[in-house]
Amino acid sequence: MEQRQCVLLVGDWKWCKKSLVQLLIGFDPTQVICFSEQELSSSPTLLQKQAKTKLGHEFDVVVFDALVSICPDSLGISIGTIKAGGLLILCMPILIADDLWMKRFRKVTYDYVTETEGFYKVEQGDILPLISIPEQVVNDLKNCERGDQLKAVEAIYKVVYGHRRRPLVLSADRGRGKSAALGIAAARLLRDGKRNILVSAPSLAIAATVFKHASLLLPEATVSEGLICLLGAEIRFIAPDALIKTTAVVDLLLVDEAAAIPAVMLEKMLEQYSRIIFSTTLHGYEGTGQGFSVRFKQLLDQRSPGWRAYHLDKPIRWLEDDQLEAMSFDALLLNAEPVQKKLVLTATIEQCVLEKLDREYLIENDSLLRELFGLMVLAHYRTRPSDLKILIDHEGMSIYVVRYQGHIVGSAWVVNEGGLSAYVAQGVYQGERRLAGHLLPQSLISHAGLKSAGTLRYRRLVRIVVHPELQRRRLGTALIERVFDDCVEDNIDLLGASFGAEVGLIEYWHHADFRAVRLGSQRDDVGGCHSMMMMKAPSKKGAEVLSKLCGRFQVQWPLLLSTQFKALDTFLVLKISSLEGMQTQLLPDWDWQDVNSFAHSLRTYESCQISLIKFTGTILYNTTMLAALSSRQQQLLVLLLIQQQPLVNVVQKLSYTGKKELLLALRETISLLISFSGYADLYSSR
Repeated sequence: MEQRQCVLLVGDWKWCKKSLVQLLIGFDPTQVICFSEQELSSSPTLLQKQAKTKLGHEFDVVVFDALVSICPDSLGISIGTIKAGGLLILCMPILIADDLWMKRFRKVTYDYVTETEGFYKVEQGDILPLISIPEQVVNDLKNCERGDQLKAVEAIYKVVYGHRRRPLVLSADRGRGKSAALGIAAARLLRDGKRNILVSAPSLAIAATVFKHASLLLPEATVSEGLICLLGAEIRFIAPDALIKTTAVVDLLLVDEAAAIPAVMLEKMLEQYSRIIFSTTLHGYEGTGQGFSVRFKQLLDQRSPGWRAYHLDKPIRWLEDDQLEAMSFDALLLNAEPVQKKLVLTATIEQCVLEKLDREYLIENDSLLRELFGLMVLAHYRTRPSDLKILIDHEGMSIYVVRYQGHIVGSAWVVNEGGLSAYVAQGVYQGERRLAGHLLPQSLISHAGLKSAGTLRYRRLVRIVVHPELQRRRLGTALIERVFDDCVEDNIDLLGASFGAEVGLIEYWHHADFRAVRLGSQRDDVGGCHSMMMMKAPSKKGAEVLSKLCGRFQVQWPLLLSTQFKALDTFLVLKISSLEGMQTQLLPDWDWQDVNSFAHSLRTYESCQISLIKFTGTILYNTTMLAALSSRQQQLLVLLLIQQQPLVNVVQKLSYTGKKELLLALRETISLLISFSGYADLYSSR
């Protein structure tokens, strides 16, 4: 195989277009693709954002237009499609605006041109280089299973023929034959007599490589999009959301690019299927990365302690020391990692320095930038190369860090929002417009219905992270306190955070004195969680607004649980309910009589249902009373009376033998509540 090549065309659009005609002479037009927002080449052209549709494809030449703008994620994807000996042509402007990301990107790429054979920088008016056309390499799939790939196929076989509940995690960088190994193994298993193999991925396009390699090894099979049939056996694609709803019995489940699938879905897959392969890209363009490995492995340790991992290291598509891959890793910080744990293990908050970093300073100190971004990649497994561009270029972004002996061991990314005119706020309130980059006021105006929220000044903690080896040492708390102090000094009204609602995260922000103001009705596509919004008020005006928001949320919460959040996890319901202490409201006499007679007499559930629902609603915020109940009793109250799920569903979820046993358990639970600490005396004394 040959080294891949790179040409930087530095000039205006007209000159770049003319130069491309000359550079592409001799190349097969069907093996050339261009990513541009305008027609720059006669070759097939896609918008930059469409690059992800070419994952798994291979080209001799990729033309990438960075004359006006550049999407780092798309650039990374496009470089991953170039075959050995192939060529990247990157069109760049002569002059750049005050764009720090592009300044760094230009420096990195220029350094590679200076030091790397086959890399060229051509400025407008210069003579174009002579580019070698890559040799056509014919892949013999029957013989390509060598080294890492052969071992990966063998590891897949062990999952199928070994003990159940021992999933395999296949990891690799791009071009290592990871998806091909899935396809090869699937084809061989069908030949071995396996009947039903499912393939799941974020999209069918991403899974295309799996089906391509499987079909090439099964020439006699019937092949259609996402389906390969051979004598009644099949390899079939199924989307993740459909997968977790089916109860089909399968021989093997292959999950490609697992880190791009919500964590809650992966957890359900583990519960439902006994033989699974999870495949993921480590230094990926979709924001997969090392963070997924850390978090998902924790889940596997809990659910499937016999799980195994295999990493494919050697590239299949290009040479092992490929410089184009190295350039993309450096330019996009795909290989950024936090400081080594051995250097910071003994750090304490007293030994650390908290500071606000200047973005110019960051791009001039590349090792520091790598530590900062690497730490964020590790903590947030959907961190993408484009996040680096936002971090460096967003005018309203501030970067706070905790440093120990010069190394970054914690950081917070904070962005300014709000300060809207009354006219703009009115448009948002009426649903006529949405605000890009103003998540907090947009949500409070349009969803919480507080029109006056638009004029306030906000700071949002976009991301906050502490080195895994230094957590629970108050570093995160110190970061939040420093950000809050700056908010007070800068006359900011509200400091907020929006994050995937998990019990641990809610507890974390609650302990930092943040209050819940909203839970999003839709699950996000990252962790599969509802989005929780919590806030803290640095100003008097902010405190007044926050009080209104919290009051509204508390009043609506019981009703939301019986409508929008009927399926919300029980323990999440209890955690959110416990955040704000509320006075227990007494019921009217007739409701109290129904509750009491249900608990101590033989009144039917149907005749007392409404009163029981109202009664449970009055104690939803009473953490002391709820703590007296067992976990199963708490779940019973939430599922049946708060979320008002069908009785038959509750029987199934809590494993009761039937309606009779459930109602007996409910009578005991209600009886315990009304006798708790003389609670019934409140009614009898009225």
